[in-house]
Amino acid sequence: VFFFKQKTAYEISACLVGSEMCIRDRVKLVILYALKYENDDRISNLKEELRKCNISTENINLINNVLEYAGSSKRQGDLFESKDLTKKAFQTLRQAFKGCPNVYTQHQPYICCLLYTSPSPRDRQKSRMPSSA
Repeated sequence: VFFFKQKTAYEISACLVGSEMCIRDRVKLVILYALKYENDDRISNLKEELRKCNISTENINLINNVLEYAGSSKRQGDLFESKDLTKKAFQTLRQAFKGCPNVYTQHQPYICCLLYTSPSPRDRQKSRMPSSA
């Protein structure tokens, strides 16, 4: 997880400096990173990258405001569904069985086979009636 955070922060800082993203998108990108990795020290580095890109202090303060308003202490559950062990296990199982047909829904009970192959009551009545020739 540490390597992923480091790689992600590096990729984000490269996007902030060397791209033609608008100010709003740059701030949104850092906000999303900050929400996902709330206690990461690299958030301050990303804010500094925003300052180097001449983004106003007001826009940079939006990051702190969002963390204060919607941080992990204010919300229930995991926003990105990446920290809950049961959700991770369920997602792994879902991906493992993706495209696998459900064998239980394909099974047809033996009684159904008997019912479909046995003659219906109407067929029995027709066979008992004398034919008028």
